[in-house]
Amino acid sequence: MSQSQEKLVQAFEELFSIEQKAHDYYEKLLTENQTEHQKEVISRIHDDEEKHMKIVEEIISLVGGSK
Repeated sequence: MSQSQEKLVQAFEELFSIEQKAHDYYEKLLTENQTEHQKEVISRIHDDEEKHMKIVEEIISLVGGSK
């Protein structure tokens, strides 16, 4: 793997970590007392973060990483 590919994988691994932290944050919020509307919104954001994580994993795999 070239140096530029390694840097790209590293950047996407950092992005994955950020997405995972956001996912975990919204997952925690779902366990707290919320109105039904708030739970729906938080659940959609939580699901979006999960999708983002999968996309980043695919990108890392395409670039040559191991996620």
